[in-house]
Amino acid sequence: MMERRAVIPSILLVAILILMIFAAPGRADDAPKDASENVPKATVEVEWEQALVAPSDLHVMRIQQTSDGGYFIVGGTNCGYVASAAPQPIISSCEIVLIKTDANGNVEWEKNKPDEWYHFKSVLQTSDGGYMFSFGDRLIKTDAAGDEEWQKALPRVSHTGSIVRQTSDGGYIVLGTEVFWGSYGGADAWLAKLDSSGNVEWEKTLGNGFGETVLQTWDNGFIILCSRGWLLKTDWTGQQERDGVFGHGAVSGIIQTSDGGFILTSVDDNGTWLTKLGSAGHFFTVEWDSNYAHNRWPYSIRHTLDGGFIVLEHGGSSTSLMKVNSKGISEWEAQLGHLGVVAPTSDGGYVAVRYTDDSTIGESDIWLTKLKVTPP
Repeated sequence: MMERRAVIPSILLVAILILMIFAAPGRADDAPKDASENVPKATVEVEWEQALVAPSDLHVMRIQQTSDGGYFIVGGTNCGYVASAAPQPIISSCEIVLIKTDANGNVEWEKNKPDEWYHFKSVLQTSDGGYMFSFGDRLIKTDAAGDEEWQKALPRVSHTGSIVRQTSDGGYIVLGTEVFWGSYGGADAWLAKLDSSGNVEWEKTLGNGFGETVLQTWDNGFIILCSRGWLLKTDWTGQQERDGVFGHGAVSGIIQTSDGGFILTSVDDNGTWLTKLGSAGHFFTVEWDSNYAHNRWPYSIRHTLDGGFIVLEHGGSSTSLMKVNSKGISEWEAQLGHLGVVAPTSDGGYVAVRYTDDSTIGESDIWLTKLKVTPP
């Protein structure tokens, strides 16, 4: 009996020590997952700036680097807005302005399109050097000089627009939304594969809300991201292989990783989230799920040469970068400032475009800024 009594206090002592350790302040697990003030800061330099004379009241929608190293800008003038939209008005229609520059920001050509080019959603440069646009329920293909080659209607797609990507066979994959029960009462994501001339090869109604984005995967299938974090993987013919609901709050984008998995970007009241997904059979599996205490919107994500990722984030009118490694650990950040619409460039830098209105001289300008980012 004496030996047994001696053991009990020992067990109690060990239990108390364990509780003290786990209750102690300052443990790594109790600390915020991201402490921005302790993350190293990259250096941002302006390589060059170029002022382009622009139509009055230009709304800059998109900029991207082109295959020749130049830049392509999509803007709109005389825009109409949905008055009831909150918290900010939504553009309903615009007269579209297309601007192509060389690698130094010098204008090569400019085209003005009539206001039937409305509800702009996405643009891409095609393999023949031309451009593909999605406007409302239509796709518009132009040549390299911005002149229209063909136009196709998407009868199942609502006015909310669609996302279009070029596929490995020279055709296109389109993700749109079919709205029913009134303007926004209910919605189904809609996926269609088109040939190089815009003819529908197959189409699928996917359900589960608004279509957010679509990518072709390395196995020639497709990954589809819908509202509320619903993720769907299909084969080349649109047949479902796996699905699941992931992310936190509002989902914003997805990228495929070198191991065949995916990283999903999302945002909620706790900040930005990156969720790494692998696959096992017919299911997605969460490999890691990292939160960063940023009051920003994760706009895009891209690969880096070391196997990590750079996330481009918007917070108000300011833009920032966050570099994470392959495990989602933050390595450095950079503040790009109030530069308008920002896009990555092939040299690892960024290009930004913003509209300015100088009423003192009666002219409007687009400021094009090329940035160099040097990690710490």
